[in-house]
Amino acid sequence: MTIGFGGFLLWSALATLDKGVPVSGNVIVAGNHKTIQHQYGGIIEQLSVNNGGKVQAGQILLTLNTVEVHAEYNIKLKQYHELLVREARLLAEQQGKKTVDFLTRFAK
Repeated sequence: MTIGFGGFLLWSALATLDKGVPVSGNVIVAGNHKTIQHQYGGIIEQLSVNNGGKVQAGQILLTLNTVEVHAEYNIKLKQYHELLVREARLLAEQQGKKTVDFLTRFAK
């Protein structure tokens, strides 16, 4: 097996190729189907086109369910408010205040 592989390497290094043939051409897509994929995924609420149907540029193809997005937004908003409260408390401690002014923190 080693001799066969060595022989192949020797042949590939010493063998000459006749010529390359330069040609020109065009690359075309086999069919006009495009795969559409959302980068995060989700649940389809409404599908506005049929398989194989023609669509226009800018046409809405589907609508995703927004329940997960709203839930994630509410989680992040709560975390943001918690950080604002913590910042207000730490600033009050740093400045030696006896009370924490939460209203100015949430007015941002």
